[in-house]
Amino acid sequence: HHTGQQSTGGHSDPSTCCHGPCACCGRARCGTGSRSGRCATGRTARSCLTLAVQTDGHAIDTIEGMAPNPKDKTAPMHPLQEAFRDNHALQCGFCTPGMLTTIIELLRDNPEPSADEVRIAISGNLCRCTGYQTIVAATLDAAKRLKAEGRKP
Repeated sequence: HHTGQQSTGGHSDPSTCCHGPCACCGRARCGTGSRSGRCATGRTARSCLTLAVQTDGHAIDTIEGMAPNPKDKTAPMHPLQEAFRDNHALQCGFCTPGMLTTIIELLRDNPEPSADEVRIAISGNLCRCTGYQTIVAATLDAAKRLKAEGRKP
């Protein structure tokens, strides 16, 4: 099995290209022991290209776990999720899992990216609806929200 909804129980991995170039498959992050880690490589990985055995002994993060309290459906969303909603950065939802997990990694590495840096970071992710401008705007908005709250992604 590949790391996707079969092995994680998540629902964020859309059935997409199964070959990696679209980057829409949730890009599960995995790390040892905590839900805030990354794969053994230290970076996100496309779940369609990652075998479940490659993540053995590692925690896997998906967009379902982004919110501060994901089990409480009434709790606030993660600031990036809120920024995506408020900036209309999603339409059909096809690219959303890959975009969110890619952008979380960007914001962890660079808490105050420029618009060009955001474009470069998401350049490997296919979006069929938004034209990317609203995704860039949402990312910059999320960076401001996180800074204002004194939070890390």
